Amino acid sequence: MTEYLVGTVGFPIQRSRVLERVTLVELTDARHIPPSTRAARRMAADIPDGVRLSVQASQFFAETAPQQTTLKGDPSAYGAFQLSDEMRSLWQRQIDFATELNAAAIVLITPPSITPSSFFIDRIQGFFDAMRPWPVPVVWEPHGPWDMAQAQALSAQLGLVLAVDPLRDDPMPGDVAYFRFGPFSVMGARMGAYDLERIAAAGEGFDTVCCAFDTRRALDDAHNLQHVLNSGTLDDFDF
Repeated sequence: MTEYLVGTVGFPIQRSRVLERVTLVELTDARHIPPSTRAARRMAADIPDGVRLSVQASQFFAETAPQQTTLKGDPSAYGAFQLSDEMRSLWQRQIDFATELNAAAIVLITPPSITPSSFFIDRIQGFFDAMRPWPVPVVWEPHGPWDMAQAQALSAQLGLVLAVDPLRDDPMPGDVAYFRFGPFSVMGARMGAYDLERIAAAGEGFDTVCCAFDTRRALDDAHNLQHVLNSGTLDDFDF
């Protein structure tokens, strides 16, 4: 039976109220420098049973670090998936943070500057080949001029989970699926019943499906999807 983890990207309202209503939070705390394992233990202690976390990866795997940075070593050694000692250390810190949280996934979001050129494809391949194995599923969401076939092929080759909006694209086969819904997933303030049913159907056949909403009414969308998954009915929605 498929396990669905449903929740929000970050905390769109008061933290305690979000944690009462979700089974997943995609943390944004590591977007710059991943916190320490000590900080991760403190975070984990505040998370109630039944809620899992995923963690966004540091932007500095893809992007150049600013000159005024607290990152260790040479700032120019970060970004563009270089195989530097600094990048290896940052990756290990990322893994340690996620592992300490028992994270459901690490979510790597690459900016439009990371294109499907041969240069970047070689860099990404080399980086992940050198970093494997990893104990936590690594999810990749490319932005920019990637078409779905290119992103799927590279993800399959490297053992990454490709993040998709299943209202637009089919998820890749595998044990884990990661659905991310941004502000432009739907036109209305909340997702409609038909869209929620389509999302639920798209997750069938996976062992685990993570659904992270960053929509205009993210908590309502997460709550309504969970309602569909639990009851299969369309009653009592937060429309």
